[in-house]
Amino acid sequence: MAVIYTPHQKQIEAHRAFLVDGYKRGTLFWGRQVGKTMWSVYMAWIAACMRQGQYFIVFRTYSQASQVVWKQYLHTIPKQLINPKQGINNDELRVTFNHMEGPMKLPGFGWVNVHHNPDLPPSSIRLLGSDQADTHRGNKAHGIIFDEYADQNPDNWEEVYKYFFTTTKGWAAFMGTPKGYNHWYDMLEYGIC
Repeated sequence: MAVIYTPHQKQIEAHRAFLVDGYKRGTLFWGRQVGKTMWSVYMAWIAACMRQGQYFIVFRTYSQASQVVWKQYLHTIPKQLINPKQGINNDELRVTFNHMEGPMKLPGFGWVNVHHNPDLPPSSIRLLGSDQADTHRGNKAHGIIFDEYADQNPDNWEEVYKYFFTTTKGWAAFMGTPKGYNHWYDMLEYGIC
C-alpha cells in the first residue's frame, strides 16, 4: 500500500529519531508554518502501523484538538487502515486501525514489513486536550505528541502523562514555537523532560 505524504528532511529526521533510533523523549523546536500539526498526525498513524499500540496527540484544549486536527487532518489517514467496525469515534476523537500484516510503504521510510498480533487490541490514535488532563489518568501509550507544548501546563506531564509509559516504554515528542522564558524554554535549554 502506498501513501501520499512527502515529509521534508527535518520531518524525516524526527520520524526516524522516535521510530527507528529509539529516542524516548525529544523536543521539536520548529517555527510557524513548517508542518508541526501535519507531522504529528502522520507520525501518529505511521507509528500505529509500525508498532501496535495506543498513540495520543495532546493539545492545549479539547476544543483545539477537535477543531484543528479532527476536522482538518483526519482525512489524511488512509481509509484502508481504519477499522470498519470500531473506526472513527467522534465523541472520543479516536481512530482505531485494522490489525496489519505484510509490507507497507510508509512515508519517509519506504517499504517496511508490518506484523500486528490479532490477539491484542488494534492500534489507535486519540486526540486529547490537556485542559482535561485529570480525566486522562490510567491510559497507556506507546507514543504521545504534545502540540504547542509552551501553551500547556507542565504539571500535567509530571502528574499525568509520563505515567502513560510505565509498562510500554513508549516515546514522547514535545513540539512548539518560541514563547519567551517558560517551561518550554527550560526544556529546550536544559533538556528537561
